[in-house]
Amino acid sequence: MEQLPDYVRVSLGGNQFDLDEVIASLAAIAKHCHQVGADKVLIEDRFEFDWGMHDMEKIAAKLPQIGFSDIKIAIYIETGNKQFVSHFGETVANARGIDVGIHLDIESAVTWLGEESS
Repeated sequence: MEQLPDYVRVSLGGNQFDLDEVIASLAAIAKHCHQVGADKVLIEDRFEFDWGMHDMEKIAAKLPQIGFSDIKIAIYIETGNKQFVSHFGETVANARGIDVGIHLDIESAVTWLGEESS
């Protein structure tokens, strides 16, 4: 995790999917943000596989429970192949009160983090 002046930046990745491991990693990120007083995080999705809809829904639904209720999350995805499922997760998280934005480039993610939340 990298602490920048306005947000925390972290890269998550791997070539094998383990739902519990992903959720535990996200919980650790939320905990770190709370410890350093950060209310914004940029997560770079560097996973080498595409998310399934069911798994994305489970992850998004867990975000409030693992500490993201007061943290704005920008998620950068490298490939448009993940775009549909990622936006589905964004919708699920937003419906649960989590401020999440999916971005296909780092610059737009950083810009979005700097904007006022609605």
